[in-house]
Amino acid sequence: MQHFLATALELDARGIEIEGLTAQWPFDTQQERDEFQEHVRRREAHQPPTRWATAIHEAAHAVLAWLLYWKIVHVSAVENSERLGNCLVKFPPGITWNRATLTDYCAQRLAGPVAMREFLGAQDRDSCGDRQNCHKVLLHEFPDDIDTHRGIYDTGRDIATEEVRKHQVAILSLAGVLMEAGEVCGEDAVSIIEAAEQRVEAIERNRNGQATVSRI
Repeated sequence: MQHFLATALELDARGIEIEGLTAQWPFDTQQERDEFQEHVRRREAHQPPTRWATAIHEAAHAVLAWLLYWKIVHVSAVENSERLGNCLVKFPPGITWNRATLTDYCAQRLAGPVAMREFLGAQDRDSCGDRQNCHKVLLHEFPDDIDTHRGIYDTGRDIATEEVRKHQVAILSLAGVLMEAGEVCGEDAVSIIEAAEQRVEAIERNRNGQATVSRI
């Protein structure tokens, strides 16, 4: 099966190849970005329901985990009796849950629905579990402080939005591989993400004379 999105190593000077259509990246104007989103929506419309959506969703979880230096164990866009897909990660040993780490947790969990909104123009209809998980954890940690609860959630969502936009090539590259392979181990996911980030860094260096890609 042909990749729906080329991996990072197959990118040309500024493009992502989608079934013969080159979508330019980085986007110079909002119109270019909107046109790209429309092409992705059309692509999804011709695929089995939720498969492309699931690949985008799980890839975004994986990229945010990579940015946070969390260990990625396995990423899957294969549906089973329990879920449409999965991104299994391990938290750093001895992690302490506080406002900062809970914000990171929310950002990583909300990256899936945020990516759905950014790339497909609509909320992920299967992402309620991510939002609910965030609220459950925050309610447990701050049962009597709804303002802190809401503040951490909103900050995590904003971080997720910023990072999904910044690392869209890595997300789309991993999603493209998931569309073909169905699932990848953590090491392969990291290799795909890092190859995409290195390619973006090279493009940015050529364009601006400096590197701009960084992890959180």
